Amino acid sequence: MSRVLITGAGPAGLTAAYELSKLGLRPTVLEADNQVGGLSRTVNYRGYRFDIGGHRFFSKVPLINELWQEILREDFLVRPRLSRIYYRERFFDYPLKAANALAGLGPVEAFLIGLSYTKARLFPHAEETNFEQWVSNRFGDRLYQIFFKTYTEKVWGMSCDEISADWAAQRIKGLDLRVAVVAGDHRTVERVHGRLRLGPGWVSHLLQDIVLGLWSDPATEACLRRAAEAYTSRRDGLLRALATHRVAARGRSGLNVWIPVPEEAPVVAALAHEGWAVRAGERYRLRSGPAVRVTIAALAAAEVERVALVVARSLRPDSRRASA
Repeated sequence: MSRVLITGAGPAGLTAAYELSKLGLRPTVLEADNQVGGLSRTVNYRGYRFDIGGHRFFSKVPLINELWQEILREDFLVRPRLSRIYYRERFFDYPLKAANALAGLGPVEAFLIGLSYTKARLFPHAEETNFEQWVSNRFGDRLYQIFFKTYTEKVWGMSCDEISADWAAQRIKGLDLRVAVVAGDHRTVERVHGRLRLGPGWVSHLLQDIVLGLWSDPATEACLRRAAEAYTSRRDGLLRALATHRVAARGRSGLNVWIPVPEEAPVVAALAHEGWAVRAGERYRLRSGPAVRVTIAALAAAEVERVALVVARSLRPDSRRASA
């Protein structure tokens, strides 16, 4: 069995352990702290729970949303978000709603912000590599300086030109100043966020319990054993078939067979022509030569010989010329 070492028992490390455990592996997770959760942990102090990170959850990645729903189930609550910035003795919604911000700043400041926004639309930053460039291009430099810059640097303790534009796109969820001014009513711009019963650290504790449960549940262990036996049979079957056609390949564990080839493209194309999609090895290798990666998870026993034959033919220049 392959051995996997994971550094850090935060949400990312524990999720990796969770997914690997479902594949039959038993990773070792190293954590320097005395509790799991990392930067997103929830600390219990004298009966009160404090979220070290945020206590709301939002992601544009469907896979991440599905994972949290899978883990939390009924503990994943949906609540309207209400966060506000206190500025010049007024409360402003955050994330900013343009109509609310412009009304609170007054007509003169709103006019200047409009001019700044127009300038940004006509002469935007050519590159959007950091938070400052991303926000200024969408809201204008004046509104960026008033709200986004001071608030963001105070919360995160770093300059906005050191924060990536990708982070801004994730954090500021598609707000467009033009749309918000025209349709800036509360119902239009309201955003709904997931909220956890006990803070984001709770997810890490649940992941820890689930991984332990997967390791200790006899039914799960039996299921993983059957899956390992099935994958081993398919993998070894393909290796034997390739060897029969004098094609060198390797794959001692897992779901993949690695086939070294002179050129990756002809083999990938030949298999695709027959209805099998495989990946060129370029994105998976560092120092090794060209190869293709064949995943045997869904490879039926009746297909093994045909796959081996197509690979063998694609590796023979004379066969490729004849078939052309």
